[in-house]
Amino acid sequence: MRLISGAPLFTAVFALVGLSGAQAGVIYSTGFEPPTYTPGPLPGQNGWHSFGPGTPNVITAPVKSGTQAAGVFGGFASQNGPYHTDPSGAQFIEVSADIQLASSSAQGAWQFAALGGPGLGPFYSGIDISSTGVIQEITNGFPVVGGPLSRDVWHNVDLKMDFGAKTYSLAIDNILLGSNIPFCGDNGPCTTPSVGGYSNVFFDTFGGASFNDSGYIDNVLVQTFSPGVPEPATWAMMLVGFGGIGAAMRSSRRKQFGAYPRAPLA
Repeated sequence: MRLISGAPLFTAVFALVGLSGAQAGVIYSTGFEPPTYTPGPLPGQNGWHSFGPGTPNVITAPVKSGTQAAGVFGGFASQNGPYHTDPSGAQFIEVSADIQLASSSAQGAWQFAALGGPGLGPFYSGIDISSTGVIQEITNGFPVVGGPLSRDVWHNVDLKMDFGAKTYSLAIDNILLGSNIPFCGDNGPCTTPSVGGYSNVFFDTFGGASFNDSGYIDNVLVQTFSPGVPEPATWAMMLVGFGGIGAAMRSSRRKQFGAYPRAPLA
């Protein structure tokens, strides 16, 4: 058996990366970058809407990457934040974004969630973040799964939903915090996990006139995925590892049997 090495290794890596990447289909993505977005009110830009009394803005700082992000501001009496609607009937939907909550003298609670529609319908997956940073799954009983979530730091939140099983998985900063979590369903106690299809990504503060903190969101991604398919980086690491094993085996052979024989010179 011939071991993969050199150029063939890189060819295999890129081939498999392409294969893995083909498993995902982007439904919607944005980094809130120009020229699509301009600083100022977010509602109306690229299909974004606002729930509640506040007005989320496109901002130039802080940002996770690029030059712009979106900001949500406290100080309002009730819940408010932006949402984007992208209906899909796919069974496997992944929603992720980078979020940051700012520290302040009066911190409120926040939420990142995926919902049905039209509008903001049943909740399927997401997290609630308390004023002290406690992380709760949006499902029946709202169990605590982590925290405290550090403020003034960007965090990646990833939700992977299976609309056939009516469950989702939750990861923050690439750490899996829960899997096979039942959908919430109703907007309340999460006791009726009715299922339609995915529609909305929603980032919001629960509000309260006494709270003066802000939250920021960047790099929103909604896509389909195939469960059980390794990510491109995983394929690459596996193949590089195989290449390293092959190199070690060849080195060991040379030490055991000496250099390979050469044909005599004419």
